[in-house]
Amino acid sequence: LSYGMRAGDAIEDATSIFHHFIVLPSGKRGLLWDLFMAVVMAYDIFIIPLYLFQVLIGKDGAFLKVMRLFTTTVWSLDVLLSFFRGYEKTDVLEMRPLMVAGHYLRTWFAVDVAVVSLDWWFFFSAQRAPGFQALRLLRVARIPKLVSRLCFTNWAITSVIRSENRLALFSVCGLLACLALINHYVACIWYFIGTLDLYGHSWTDTLLEPFSADSKMGYRYWTSFHWSITQFTPASMEVTPVNTVERIYTVVTIFFGLLIFSTFISTITSLMNRLRQINIEKHGQDGLVRRYIAEHRLSLELGNQIRHYIRKDPRAAVKRLHGSEIPALNLLPQTIKKKLKAEVFCPLLSVHALFRHMREEDFNLFEEICHKAIHEHVMHNGDEIFRVGDRGKYMSFVSYGEAEYDFTFAAEITQVVREMWVCEQSLWMRWEHRGCFTVSSDYCEVVQVESDMFVSIVAGSPLKSHMETYARFFARRSMGSLRDVCQISDIGPDRHDIEDLTGRAFRDEFDLSSNKKVFKFLKLFQSDEMLMKSVMEAWRKQCDVVTVSKMIRICLKIRPAVP
Repeated sequence: LSYGMRAGDAIEDATSIFHHFIVLPSGKRGLLWDLFMAVVMAYDIFIIPLYLFQVLIGKDGAFLKVMRLFTTTVWSLDVLLSFFRGYEKTDVLEMRPLMVAGHYLRTWFAVDVAVVSLDWWFFFSAQRAPGFQALRLLRVARIPKLVSRLCFTNWAITSVIRSENRLALFSVCGLLACLALINHYVACIWYFIGTLDLYGHSWTDTLLEPFSADSKMGYRYWTSFHWSITQFTPASMEVTPVNTVERIYTVVTIFFGLLIFSTFISTITSLMNRLRQINIEKHGQDGLVRRYIAEHRLSLELGNQIRHYIRKDPRAAVKRLHGSEIPALNLLPQTIKKKLKAEVFCPLLSVHALFRHMREEDFNLFEEICHKAIHEHVMHNGDEIFRVGDRGKYMSFVSYGEAEYDFTFAAEITQVVREMWVCEQSLWMRWEHRGCFTVSSDYCEVVQVESDMFVSIVAGSPLKSHMETYARFFARRSMGSLRDVCQISDIGPDRHDIEDLTGRAFRDEFDLSSNKKVFKFLKLFQSDEMLMKSVMEAWRKQCDVVTVSKMIRICLKIRPAVP
């Protein structure tokens, strides 16, 4: 099992000169560019049917010419930038320049070049025939590409929006935008049908006679849009079909509108029902709390604190998903469950030198501890993780959020943030908590190592002797230098000390005489007191046998063997 590459990691090539130009698709620059391209695409989707169905015939002013040049330039620039945009590949991000360029050439390059070439040809050409205008619809071929990009943008937006009400409002706005776009296309086609001289009369002939030629375009379009909306809703208006083509188009639109409108209403209804259910549960809990406070005649101060805490509702914050919340994961076999938990907890536990060495020396032991001795807890502001005087049963890591440790005997408060731990002492000795550990942020996740299960697992492992040595070193470092028992807290040694203790525990257990090369080296140079002293000093400073063995081989080459 490799911990060098995990889901969501990026594969990079630091040796390439284009390495720094590759854009992470889920990064800030990639998301901003995707949002900008979505706006450009929305403009194209809106303006193309106006040209295609002759709504803007003869109205190609300076503004539209500038916008046509601007959008064509932007799409041409997007072709170039696509060579430097990473992509997702089997749950990892591909960021190597050659692979990114090859992927783009195999997928969207041909479509983008063809559409951009037609855009420039259309811009410089003087032709404005409807058939020629229809070529602009090829821009719609970019929509699947843009939708795939916007998956990251949608994830980012839903991650920022923490309220169910705001998420529902965001969904409703998206549905309304889609409905307006559909009505826009239906209205443009209805306008185009009204301009056709198939039967000598149409819906536009009698309705727009009182208006001048200059005002016909705007009024006709908004009248068409109004008519389109009435076909999707139970509304009505004075515009009606007056020939066979208009009548057929009206019937088809009504059937299509019936499907779209019913889908829209059902979606809105489900969103409103979900919000209503959330509000009913919330108001029901508020009523029960008020009833409980009144029946037990609680003090005014305590009652206000309770109501304020519940009204604040810190649990409304979006929390990360845990394995216990997914019933399907319970169906996995034990071997896969062990690997799953090992990968989930590895980044957090590896900040501690002992667990990192344990993972490298005996991965089966590390898997067993993650599977049986690790527990996750979701907590909120004010929740107590442990109190002074309680028996120490867990070593606690903060994986998300913040907590604070109040050292009772010294009146000191220590802020504990992500990837920090508290009360390692409970793993190595009988411990009684010396302070209070309380959550200080609205939302906090704590990962705890159960001491009894940890000891039982380690007791039967090949690393038992290393763990015993580490426990002795840890106890001396934690309490040996303190003269007053009141100075002992649950915080323990810092990371630098833990690195030193772990290195000594795993190094000192190695018997020099068990390694033939080391034994030969000591026998050859035992008469050289200075060299012997320097080698032993180097041995104490190094944390692995490989480094010292390399030094021994060098010494054996430059120093002749003693018979």
